[in-house]
Amino acid sequence: MTAESIRKLQIYYSRAIRVNVTAETMKKAILASLFHQYSTDDMPRHQFCPPGLDSWHFYKRAMGEHRYPTGHTKRVHTQLDFDLFHKYLEPLYNRLTADDLLRRCERKFAVISAAAEYNRGPAAASTIKDALGFQVGEDVVGRSWQGATNDWKRAS
Repeated sequence: MTAESIRKLQIYYSRAIRVNVTAETMKKAILASLFHQYSTDDMPRHQFCPPGLDSWHFYKRAMGEHRYPTGHTKRVHTQLDFDLFHKYLEPLYNRLTADDLLRRCERKFAVISAAAEYNRGPAAASTIKDALGFQVGEDVVGRSWQGATNDWKRAS
């Protein structure tokens, strides 16, 4: 894999998180961006791409128009190797699309957590995460307090 391919996958991943609101829609968008990259005319892999005439995806738009889609070589700009995908990327993306990780990226949780930490300190954000069932390790709590202490010192 080239550095450019990795950069594009990072962009697609972060865009999927920023554009979508729920963990479920984030996961679909992330998987769509990955599976799309190793799709071919002979073996299309668009099960996660949004369907219909309004889809951003050429394949799904063509299917909505009841015509046979072609042109993966011209339209899939970051072509991935199938073996590379199964050996390295699939296990990585399974971890990157875990429900507990993506739930932390949901806007409502991110806003509540940030506001709690700002108003009440790092322990408040950890308490919220505990209440929602997120696992928070001691190292995270320790680093949060260390960061807050440094902020307070700079502010004084």
